[in-house]
Amino acid sequence: MDAINQDLTGQSLQDFLQSELTTLCSNLDETYSVLSQKWIGTELKGHLERLDQEQEKKIKHYQDEIGSHENNIKKIQGLAKNNKKALEDQVQRLTDLRQELKILTTQTQSALQQGEQLHSEISNTQQNIHHRNEALKGTSQDTEKTHKELEQALGFYRDRLDMHFQKISGGRLQYCFSSVDKENPDVTCCFCLKINGDRTYTVSDFSPELDGVQELEEKLNSTNDLRSFIVAVRKKFVKALNPSK
Repeated sequence: MDAINQDLTGQSLQDFLQSELTTLCSNLDETYSVLSQKWIGTELKGHLERLDQEQEKKIKHYQDEIGSHENNIKKIQGLAKNNKKALEDQVQRLTDLRQELKILTTQTQSALQQGEQLHSEISNTQQNIHHRNEALKGTSQDTEKTHKELEQALGFYRDRLDMHFQKISGGRLQYCFSSVDKENPDVTCCFCLKINGDRTYTVSDFSPELDGVQELEEKLNSTNDLRSFIVAVRKKFVKALNPSK
């Protein structure tokens, strides 16, 4: 051990270190030469170009995928927007249908109520018509009886008052007097009389026209004295044709 230490001291140590340094430099030169030829020369350039091409391919691939995904997202968004609009339209249509159904239900109920009311009114009307028909039968019979009584009564005055009568339109009787004016025996005076359903009288169509007819009609309806009425009318005709007498 002491011998080795003695060999590494002094000039021998310096020589040893110089030898090791020379060997290390030689190894470094060889390593640099290998690296220079492998990585710094054409091989490095080719390797870098291949890496660049691979990167470009990957970048292009990822860009294409990104673009495809973006298009799909846009389509999905468009479909979602359309579906949302369609859903909103369906919801609005459903709301409208519910409102229409509510209105229709109300109208149906109202129609049913009106139908029941109309049925009741028709039933009441039928009953009223039946009652009126029965009343009209009685009224018609009474009217016919009155006409017969009038014919009998007027037959009594036919000769005395030179009067005749006939049935005309509207259910009326027309009474005509002759020999009212002695100087003009062909002159005839007429008036019409109608017996109403309530057994009242209506007089009209006086020829020639007379004053005070309304008072005579009121008196006839209050007294029901047809004979006195006919006599009074004939007197008025006589006075109208002979105002100076």
